[in-house]
Amino acid sequence: MTRSLGFHRHRGRMRRRDGRRAPAEGAIWRPRASGGERLTAFEVPDTAMVVRARLLANADDLDALFVLAALRAQNGLVEEGISILDRVLDRDPAYPGGWRFKATLHHMRGEDDAERSAWARAEDVEG
Repeated sequence: MTRSLGFHRHRGRMRRRDGRRAPAEGAIWRPRASGGERLTAFEVPDTAMVVRARLLANADDLDALFVLAALRAQNGLVEEGISILDRVLDRDPAYPGGWRFKATLHHMRGEDDAERSAWARAEDVEG
């Protein structure tokens, strides 16, 4: 099966045909419209490194901060994710999906009032 996805084994490790490292074991593949295969943003093993590089270049990069919030939440640091997301929403209250994501994070923490408030704000912002 790995051969059909363009991988081969080299010195005991999976490699792409172009020589780059294969994704981490257990990563989920999603089809692209072109018929090729790719990883989604949160499953690419180097996402944290890309976010770090972007934030080193620009500490106010809202897209990188949003992804960082998602990574923190994914790693069980939901409170830290909310704090980072607050930074994004302070700078751009209309950041796409920001309030919905914040509502989801509050739901994960069992904070019903904060969740409802974030959903209401999402509806106001997104119209």
